[in-house]
Amino acid sequence: MFVLTFLILVLQKSKPYYFAASFPPMMAAGGVAWERCTSGRRWRWARGLMAADLLAAGLVFAPAAVPLLSPEGTVAYLHRLGVAPVAQEVGHTSVLPQYFSDRLGWEELARVVSGAYLSLGEDDRKRSVVLGRNYGHAGALERWSRRYALPWVYSVHNNYWPWGPPAEPPGVVIVTGGRREPLEEPCDQVVAAGEAVTPLAMESRIPVWLCRGLRRPLADIWAETKAFN
Repeated sequence: MFVLTFLILVLQKSKPYYFAASFPPMMAAGGVAWERCTSGRRWRWARGLMAADLLAAGLVFAPAAVPLLSPEGTVAYLHRLGVAPVAQEVGHTSVLPQYFSDRLGWEELARVVSGAYLSLGEDDRKRSVVLGRNYGHAGALERWSRRYALPWVYSVHNNYWPWGPPAEPPGVVIVTGGRREPLEEPCDQVVAAGEAVTPLAMESRIPVWLCRGLRRPLADIWAETKAFN
């Protein structure tokens, strides 16, 4: 089962972490096998050697798996190890591994979106929403809404999609990410409102747009832009 699943995921070019749940039982089985192989007095010394080897390797590679260093320090350390991160997600542009880089840039995004929101007039703020390009944008903005002034957050991505569209048609939609051109089809006016720049984040640059004047019912647009992936 282990080998077959591994081959299927490799052939499908799946993400590495899809296979991570398979390792704990294999490690347990390997531990039992190693214990049996070294149960005799003649090979008992090999147990200590294996433990020392695991400890040494764990210490060397710990900064590559746990955020023990600063982001810049982690980049330098991985470079010295000769380990280059492989892009695991669409839009990954950072020199950090995705599991580190995806922790960065969210407060910066919330700060830019909040600035765009506060730049609106009072009437526009009451009738505005945020549309996150993906669930990462939307979830991060909801998290940072405790600190920054933000309107209700929506997204058409994955399980955020069923929570929309907004009950009342918004007067202004603040959109995170993407390009201007696709937004010009459903909106009368699209204005660049800023850009969240975090060089080591998974998405090093996230533009923020102000969209006004929806040309079609939002429910129709919502149905057409559903993104389950």
